[in-house]
Amino acid sequence: MLSSDDQWDPNLPELPSTVLRLEVKNYNINDSLSVDYLSTLKSLRELKLTSLSLTSLSNLTFSNLSNLERLDLSLNQITSLEAGIFTATSYNLKYLDLSFNQLTSIDELFIGCVALEHLNLQSNQLTNLTINTFLGLVKLTYLNLDDNFITTIELGSFLHLTRLGHLIISNNPISPATRFDSLSTHLKYVDVSNISLTSIPHGISPFIRDLRLSGNQISSLASGDLDNYLYLNVLVLDSNGLSEIQPDSLGRLEYLIKFWCKHNALTTLPSDLPSSLRELYLSNNAFTNLNLTLFTYLVNLERLDLSANAIVSIEPTVFTHLVNLVELNLSKNKLLNLANLELPASLKHLDLSSNQMVNFAPQIFQSTPNLEHLSLSNTTLNKVTFDESTNKCIYLEHLKSLNLDKSYPLSEHFLKLLTSSCENSSNTSLRLIVPNLSELHLIGNHLSSLGANLISKLPYLLTLSFDSDRIDCSLEDNVNLSKWLTRPNVLIKPSKESIKCWLPQQVRHLPLIKLNATDQQSNNLATINLALTMENNICRKA
Repeated sequence: MLSSDDQWDPNLPELPSTVLRLEVKNYNINDSLSVDYLSTLKSLRELKLTSLSLTSLSNLTFSNLSNLERLDLSLNQITSLEAGIFTATSYNLKYLDLSFNQLTSIDELFIGCVALEHLNLQSNQLTNLTINTFLGLVKLTYLNLDDNFITTIELGSFLHLTRLGHLIISNNPISPATRFDSLSTHLKYVDVSNISLTSIPHGISPFIRDLRLSGNQISSLASGDLDNYLYLNVLVLDSNGLSEIQPDSLGRLEYLIKFWCKHNALTTLPSDLPSSLRELYLSNNAFTNLNLTLFTYLVNLERLDLSANAIVSIEPTVFTHLVNLVELNLSKNKLLNLANLELPASLKHLDLSSNQMVNFAPQIFQSTPNLEHLSLSNTTLNKVTFDESTNKCIYLEHLKSLNLDKSYPLSEHFLKLLTSSCENSSNTSLRLIVPNLSELHLIGNHLSSLGANLISKLPYLLTLSFDSDRIDCSLEDNVNLSKWLTRPNVLIKPSKESIKCWLPQQVRHLPLIKLNATDQQSNNLATINLALTMENNICRKA
């Protein structure tokens, strides 16, 4: 590989003719590359000439590279290429990258490229496609036309691409009257995002598996709109202003596995969503409540994202049918009461962060023994409810990560659950058992303590996010925490010195980790503790 930010040196040493791979990048060539420099490299299989400020190439540039299989000319300033420039490589060239150049026309450029399978034309200045644009590409399977200036597509433009399986034509100002016809029946992936579509396009292969339509203007889905694409596995409709999905518009897609519908205006869903769905992404919509019928038949659903809506209330049993749900995201909503919510036992990832709850019951985790990641960060809370009829110990033995950043007083309640005892507890006391917790996040809570013996009850804790300058360093549990902080295998965020003493006055602003830096400091602390104890006794007698 040759790389430099300097001017190209034409006197570079001659390369041996046996070189199989050559990469030249970040030189400022400005004009055309010398044909002589490449003429002796007859064994070359892969050539990368990127970021060279190339504006043109001689028609003979690759004339001696008949064995070339991969050619990358991306990130240059090439405005045009002559027909025939790839003739010498035509029988072996399989991969061609011309992305991020300034090409305005490519008609008949690829005639003879009978072996080419992958063609990248992203981010050029192409304005139209004609029936002659892709002549000769009989083996092409991948075509990327993203981010050009294509306004018109002549009928039959894709007619010669009989093996095309992957088409990206997103981010182009294509005329709304454009028809996508004569596309290969092998086509499995089509991205027509951000091309100002107002309805589902017709004419694409009925056997397509992945259809991407984000950033268009499709405001509603009606029954029959997708009947031409019954084999879809993936459907993306993000950022369309979509406000309605009518019954039966998706119900016939019995092979649909993933559905993205983020950043729209949906307030509800039809009850006949296909039961084949495994992933459903609905963030940044306008849902205000979740009723019982929303997910009734989605028994195969594994991931559900409802974040950044305006959800205030949830029917307690709305998720009980989702027996395979692994990941649930309800963050950034307006949830008020989760005291009676029933969660599926399959759940492993739960995000309830950034809500404004007035009532929360830790008992909801009784039904989630497989939970691995729980986030309650940025959550305000007025009341914690304890159901006296439930088991007093909640076992979450698979929980690895607990995020309580900026969630006071909820964080304080959770720490009490982690440090309280199952035995001899009062009727309103619960114990949260998380023996395998490895990450605990408590940033921005200004706590004075993590509670008695917390560290000893979390033997696998390796990452602690905690910043507080209000630590009461006279408490024994904080003395133990100070010792724990000195362990070399422990990661403290933002740093081990971000946890500082507030009390006693004598050690105010001292990083907690430095309490046990020397034996003398430990002795001083013992003296402080004794003095405080004597002072308290005198006050009581008085």
